[in-house]
Amino acid sequence: MVEVAEPKAVAEAEKKKEQSLPFYQLFSFADKYDWLLMISGSLGAIVHGSSMPVFFLLFGEMVNGFGKNQMDLKKMTEEVSKYALYFVYLSFRSNLQTVFSHFAGTFFHHCRRSFTVRPLSFLLGD
Repeated sequence: MVEVAEPKAVAEAEKKKEQSLPFYQLFSFADKYDWLLMISGSLGAIVHGSSMPVFFLLFGEMVNGFGKNQMDLKKMTEEVSKYALYFVYLSFRSNLQTVFSHFAGTFFHHCRRSFTVRPLSFLLGD
């Protein structure tokens, strides 16, 4: 026996298919500033994602500095202080990333608010 689909369900499926958008058209309305933000955000995500592996590498090298130079106190101190300075650089970069992401979040919050308030005020006549 053949089942006949309801016309309403078929119409909703066709309407949903019409509303879909191909992936390449998502960025068709982006201007140069949007592209700059997307590229810088992607690079920031790559750098931020690499911070933990870099931390583990630095920590391993610092522990090796303790083990290889345990008989020579001066050389061990030089080796450990070198990697301690790398830790300072890494923490500065992580804190800078946090500050940038805070500013980006604040910026996007204001953009989202202006995109919702302006059309509403236009429609309501305020």
